[in-house]
Amino acid sequence: MARMPTYTAHAAHAADQPGVAAQYTSVAPALYRAALGPVNLEHYLAAFERLDATGRVLPGWNLAAALCPLGWLVFRRLWRQALLAFAALASGALLLWAVGHWWLALPWPMLAGLALAGLTVLCGGLGLYGDALVHADVRRRIDGAVSAASTMREAMELLQRQAGSRRRLLWVPVVGVALGACAGQGAIKVLSSHFSVLVREQAQVMAAGPHVVRQAYGVEVDKNALGGHQAQRKSALVHNEAEDEADALAQVRRFLSYLPRSVHELAPVTACDDDPNRADDWLKDAIPRDRRKIYDPRRILAAVFDQGSLFEIGRWQGGSVITMLGRLNGVPVGVIANDPKVQGGAMTLQAAYKMERHTRLCSQFGLPVVNFVDQPGNATGLEAELAGTLLGAVRVGEALARCRSPWVSILMRRCFGMAGALHGPKGGDRLNHRFAWPSARWGSIPIEGGVMAAHKAEIEAAPDPAAKRAELEAHYLALTSPFRTAEKFGVLDIIDPRETRRVLCDWVEDAWYVVQGDLAQRARGT
Repeated sequence: MARMPTYTAHAAHAADQPGVAAQYTSVAPALYRAALGPVNLEHYLAAFERLDATGRVLPGWNLAAALCPLGWLVFRRLWRQALLAFAALASGALLLWAVGHWWLALPWPMLAGLALAGLTVLCGGLGLYGDALVHADVRRRIDGAVSAASTMREAMELLQRQAGSRRRLLWVPVVGVALGACAGQGAIKVLSSHFSVLVREQAQVMAAGPHVVRQAYGVEVDKNALGGHQAQRKSALVHNEAEDEADALAQVRRFLSYLPRSVHELAPVTACDDDPNRADDWLKDAIPRDRRKIYDPRRILAAVFDQGSLFEIGRWQGGSVITMLGRLNGVPVGVIANDPKVQGGAMTLQAAYKMERHTRLCSQFGLPVVNFVDQPGNATGLEAELAGTLLGAVRVGEALARCRSPWVSILMRRCFGMAGALHGPKGGDRLNHRFAWPSARWGSIPIEGGVMAAHKAEIEAAPDPAAKRAELEAHYLALTSPFRTAEKFGVLDIIDPRETRRVLCDWVEDAWYVVQGDLAQRARGT
């Protein structure tokens, strides 16, 4: 398709010469084959290419030159006219017979001559009409082919650009920055990235602007309401927000500092002056003993990872899950954590999409993943069911199954249900480890919901249902010590929360060896 403009010029050159037919018998069949059936661009292009190679053109449109395809085209286009002409000729012959023989008493030779002359005139007129019709039809098809070639060229260029973007997404880190209104294709360019950011109150990312919406739906809406940062917080399309353009570009530089230049290389490891054995004493009380109280997970993460190394992605989207990039003793890692302050930390549809997206990013570019787990399960209720939350959880499971990154899960508090089981990949040779804090509890369903489901009749029949329910919950809670089931759950060790940084820095050293050994396979996409 690279020579399409040349073909188009050939077509225009041929169309500008009145009566141009073709040149040589090698050119004519291609043109006629295309004219006889549906527009076949390949035949037209082949003909024009040979026309250009020889540089010779035969003027005149000569139907009598034994161009059989055009003869068939005349018959196919004019068979109705031929039948009418035959009927008219037969009627004229009968009239000539009656008038000439019976009234004028003309001899037979004269009658035959008149009939032959009439037939000649009729066929000549029909031939001229057919000649003009075929000429116009072929030229129309050639023009249509040229137009189709132009359209196909534009479509191919678009596909090539999209294919190029797709290839870039597979091999190198891609970022998208929205500094102004980005609609349609501009919005797609921003979103076709591993990390995207827009400037608040200045940039918008949307399918179409307010004028299109007004024309289509008769609705007046502001462009910031359509695609500004508030809209992106709900749609979760653009990852981050920036105060101004300088902040946006600074975030881009920060994001890229954790990633390799391509999947063929390793991410950069930086020098670290933060002691791997650093232990903050307050971590031992970071998780409240009262299960109904919440805590600040970001403070815990800041105490475990290298100081000042955390970079959050998607802060305002799917808030029950936190996704970050960080460093452990200088090694770049992906970070995931549950936030009990939003939806209790449950997996909503947006949170599932956010976790899936981060998992794929880390797997593609060889970043080990650390997941701090406090997962009560999938979000429940009518709104969650209508949103298709379970489908989001299924997609997370698919991403984990394909993940090539070494993975470690730190079970801080809760790990229940299907969403709890998705705290990390299962099995394989990716150095997938689990550690737990003494505050961790796990199972198929939280005690509060399980007690009500299993003892509903007993609780309702009790004189004091609330007291009976609290009694049963206390009984089962005493059986949920992590030390009872740690081995069955695949937990390597139950650690003091203050030792978490030391344990992770030791783990990431082994994980980085795995990443280095996996570089060749990851570059091949296997």
